[in-house]
Amino acid sequence: MRAGWLASLILLLLPGCGITEEVHTQTIRDLDKCRQDLSTTRSDLERVQLEGAAEKTRVAPEQRPAGQPSEKELAELARMRDAAQRRVEQGRQLAAALAPLIQAGTLKMGEHRGRAAVAVPEKNLFEPGRAELKAGADAVLARIASALRDLPDRELLIAGHTAPEPVARGSKFRSNWELSTARAVAVVQFLQNEGIDPRRMGAVGFSEFDSSEPSPLGEAGAGRVEIILAPSAAELPLPTGGI
Repeated sequence: MRAGWLASLILLLLPGCGITEEVHTQTIRDLDKCRQDLSTTRSDLERVQLEGAAEKTRVAPEQRPAGQPSEKELAELARMRDAAQRRVEQGRQLAAALAPLIQAGTLKMGEHRGRAAVAVPEKNLFEPGRAELKAGADAVLARIASALRDLPDRELLIAGHTAPEPVARGSKFRSNWELSTARAVAVVQFLQNEGIDPRRMGAVGFSEFDSSEPSPLGEAGAGRVEIILAPSAAELPLPTGGI
């Protein structure tokens, strides 16, 4: 507003000062150019200041204090933290979906070596010394499969555990290792038939041995099958060295 008033005043005074219209027009053009140059200079100055501030935040590796993680290491830690938090949230989701079975004592929800897991007691799935699913086991595993279908990107490890008593004489299994593994495979096959992608499942037998015992999922040496929410390959730490 003030600039417009001043320009009007100049236009009124200039003719009386003996300045030609041509000189006046050129003067206005020069003034506009100066304003544009000033605006460009200010923009360049702001850009240089921002680049300088950003440069101060970057510390060369050789100048970084000993023990201070690099930007790459911090990014990797953040990625692993986010992946772990996602697994925790999926564990809570699974526990909520299976709450009626948990409350009924049909299964337990807890952790296996720091990973969320569902544990179904042996008596609810198998007859002693056998690896074929018993009558009634289908209903329990079908409910679990339904909940797992809501976690389509989660890797699953199916783990078999047995009591410490040796297998009965004449059993087709030579040891509890074979029995626990066969039971895990039986559960994997059932879940596959229920629509769980087999590419994200694995089976393992712990026999009566498990370094995580005692566990909230079962008494030490108690027979059971656990369905563990395992980290995927993409969630594991990236290698630090070359291949």
